Amino acid sequence: MINNRFHRLVILILILLNIPMLIFALSFSEADRTISELTQTWINSKISNSLTLAKLRSLDQEISENLSGFDEYYLLAKSNLLKGTIKFSTDKQSDSIPFLEESSGQALKAVAISKDSSDAWRIAAEAGSMIMIQKGIPFIIANARRIQGYIDTSLLLNSYNSRTAVLNAQKYINAPRIFGGDVSKGIEIIENALIQTILPEDRFFALYTLVQAYDKKKDINSALENVNRVLEIFPDNPSIIELIDDL
Repeated sequence: MINNRFHRLVILILILLNIPMLIFALSFSEADRTISELTQTWINSKISNSLTLAKLRSLDQEISENLSGFDEYYLLAKSNLLKGTIKFSTDKQSDSIPFLEESSGQALKAVAISKDSSDAWRIAAEAGSMIMIQKGIPFIIANARRIQGYIDTSLLLNSYNSRTAVLNAQKYINAPRIFGGDVSKGIEIIENALIQTILPEDRFFALYTLVQAYDKKKDINSALENVNRVLEIFPDNPSIIELIDDL
């Protein structure tokens, strides 16, 4: 009788000890929100590169411990894309490639599970695009059609995906006219994307690309107008401040 009561007491204590773990287990929405918050604070220079990377590594561990399947692959892909973007912003851009390759691979694992995720296709496209920028013309020629396929699929699934729209616009903004380049068309795509209600970090990337497009057109007034739109969101971003000096 005593042994049975003791046994039940031990089980009850173990259950009680596990309750906080169940209550505070990381959810998909919490992890996604954390990545967004880290992105915004990093863009606005409120947190250093090294601290952001450390926080992302810690978050990755929590994601892998608490989530699985599509949720795990999508969030890890998103986290690694941010790591790659951070590394790409430094003097050693090539350090970004391993993170971007990891991001692309995880995004493709995510869409293998759920092919209707527009944003997972977008992450694969964005990571792939950043890799192409660094690996040069032969790599671009070999991979551009595949990356464009990811962009097209993302937009087919969600024509309002603003980050994908920016990627699609960059094709027209950056390509020579002989290969389909059309800066005005790229600007139109981004302006249409900005009509939608989008996350601050997505609005930043759209506006930053828009500034570059107007600069390429030698329309400095429009470029400066959009610089001010960026500064309303992230007034301390060093990239846009540097861009002002170049205009």
